[in-house]
Amino acid sequence: MIDPCNGRSGVREGETSLTKSKQKFLYVIRTGSMEQRKSDGVLRARLGSEDLFGFTFLDDQVTKAAGYQAIAIENTLLYLIPHLRLR
Repeated sequence: MIDPCNGRSGVREGETSLTKSKQKFLYVIRTGSMEQRKSDGVLRARLGSEDLFGFTFLDDQVTKAAGYQAIAIENTLLYLIPHLRLR
């Protein structure tokens, strides 16, 4: 379950990491692992402990088709950093 208020999130195997919030985040994998999949299902990357993702979403010009979905391939703990703090 993602709780952007506390800056961290537990994602269970098979769940997506992206919040339903309008706020965008940079995600830091503390433990566990994730896969990034393009909109057509093609594997973009496999990520593990201490990897980061979410930089793509800093660019407001990135379309949904150019984006990806991040899915936990095991139970994963994420730290969430609001994009507003990175600008």
